[in-house]
Amino acid sequence: LARSRPVIAFDLPGHGDSSKNVGEGTLEAFARVTAGLLDALAIPCAHVVGHALGGGVALSLLAQKPQKLCALSLLAPAGLSRSINMAFIEGFLQATTPEALQAAMDMAVYGKALVGRQAAQALLAGLDRPGARAALQQVAQACFGGGVQAADLRAAVHASPVACQLIWGREDAVLPLPNTQGLVPPPHELLLEQTGHLPQLERPAE
Repeated sequence: LARSRPVIAFDLPGHGDSSKNVGEGTLEAFARVTAGLLDALAIPCAHVVGHALGGGVALSLLAQKPQKLCALSLLAPAGLSRSINMAFIEGFLQATTPEALQAAMDMAVYGKALVGRQAAQALLAGLDRPGARAALQQVAQACFGGGVQAADLRAAVHASPVACQLIWGREDAVLPLPNTQGLVPPPHELLLEQTGHLPQLERPAE
C-alpha cells in the first residue's frame, strides 16, 4: 500500500517497540490510543485497516469516533462474535521455544507450516522482550476473559456512516467466521476459501 499512498503502521501498546503499559488493555482503550495518534499527527480522517485484535480496535474507533474514519478494512476482526480459540491464545502466549510457537501458529493458518522456524524465532524474540508477555496476557484477559470475546461491536458496523470492507478466511480457527449476512453490502465482503486467520499472509494477491 505504501507504494501508492501514505501509510502509517504503528505498534499498539504492549506490542513491538511501544510501551508495555497497556492500561485497561481493552479494545476501547486501544481505540483511544489510535484516535490520539491521529490527533498527534494532525490527520483528521484516515482509512483504517485492522487485523484480528487490530480489527476490533478499528471497530471500537468506529463506535467511539466515526469522524476519524474515511473508510474501514477489517481482516478477521475481533468484536463480531463471542467465539475465540483460547487454545491458540494460550499456546502463543505460553510458548517458550520456536517449536511451541510454530505449533500455536499452525492453528492460525489453513496450510500448516506456513509460519516457519525463522518466523517463529522472530515472534518468540518479540514475546521475550521485557514486559511483553505480561502485557499481552493482560490484553488477553481484558478482551477474551472467560474464553469469550468481551466486546460486541456489530451495531457499530450496522450504523457505520463510512464504507466497511470485511475480509475473512472461511477456515479461520482462531476467530471463527461469524454470521456476516447483511453485515456489509456487496461487494465489500470477501470470504476466502482454504484460508485461516491470516488472509494477508495466506492469500496476499487476493
